[in-house]
Amino acid sequence: LGGGEYATILQRLTEAYQTRKKGSSRLDFQELERFGMGLLRRPDIAERCRRRFRWILVDEFQDTSPVQYELLSALHKAPLNHLVVVGDPRQSIYRFRGARPELFSRMMGQIEQAGGKIFHLDENFRSRPALIEFFNERIPRLFPDFPRPLVATRTDGDVAALEIIRLPEETSVEVQRETEARFVI
Repeated sequence: LGGGEYATILQRLTEAYQTRKKGSSRLDFQELERFGMGLLRRPDIAERCRRRFRWILVDEFQDTSPVQYELLSALHKAPLNHLVVVGDPRQSIYRFRGARPELFSRMMGQIEQAGGKIFHLDENFRSRPALIEFFNERIPRLFPDFPRPLVATRTDGDVAALEIIRLPEETSVEVQRETEARFVI
């Protein structure tokens, strides 16, 4: 298929998808986020939601998108309610869906500024020590905003295979991450 043919097919699929959703009164995930944020921009609705949810827990926060961050910020208002976030920006896997791991650092700053507590869970019980050691050597360069090393608690047991991808030192962090992802795929 040529570029024009591909664009035409994609346009038709998009139109069919939108028509089908509308005909069955359904929303997709992005629309739920967008319409939810629209509602939370109304002060009366935002206040009612804040009062309804005394505790808000967000797991896998490293995979939060800017819209989800905005939703969370609209829902949380200390001391009216409490916020707990759990995550590790080094494990973000949803950039293709708009996740921005740097929002994790921003949220940590907001939590500290508001007098909240931060607990670092640095023990890794899943991976073998050799893998954790390899990862810890690369953390400062790959994740300069979150350079905390991990501590392996698992014993070596069976020896795992570890394949090293060598890239020139000047390779950007983004290119390193993309190269690793492609290699794993």
